[in-house]
Amino acid sequence: MEIGHTVAVKNGKVCSCGRKGCLEAYASATALIEQAKEAAAQNKESELYKMCQGKLENMNGKIPFDAAKTGDKTALQVIENYTDYLAEGMIDVINLFRPELLLLGGGVSKQGSYIVNILQKKVIPHVFGGENSYIPQISCALLENDAGMIGAANLCNQ
Repeated sequence: MEIGHTVAVKNGKVCSCGRKGCLEAYASATALIEQAKEAAAQNKESELYKMCQGKLENMNGKIPFDAAKTGDKTALQVIENYTDYLAEGMIDVINLFRPELLLLGGGVSKQGSYIVNILQKKVIPHVFGGENSYIPQISCALLENDAGMIGAANLCNQ
């Protein structure tokens, strides 16, 4: 199942799969970096811009979070927008499948409780049935960005 390739914005940004408006184009690490670069370019006084040393090619998925944690308004807005899209995708998954657990993987999982707390505040009130509904645990994968690689290696051992 590729939830990232469900449409979040009709006729939106072109996704790597070729469709327009996929959740992946708005809520992936690549999308976060793109959003951060755009915001940094427009706000050269921001901590976001300074943390990439004024070189947008230095931008990575960690810098927006680090800059946001300093209170930088530009970075906070990037994280706000990014987590809005991510939360919408998570709400859809919860409403469709009612999973017991939603795990965040990849590089964003290194943000741990910081991103989980943001997402819980955005997800819980908007799940069908609201706060009185079944709300799954939201957590970060313990293996972070290595989960896929370790899982693939384990398949080879069987």
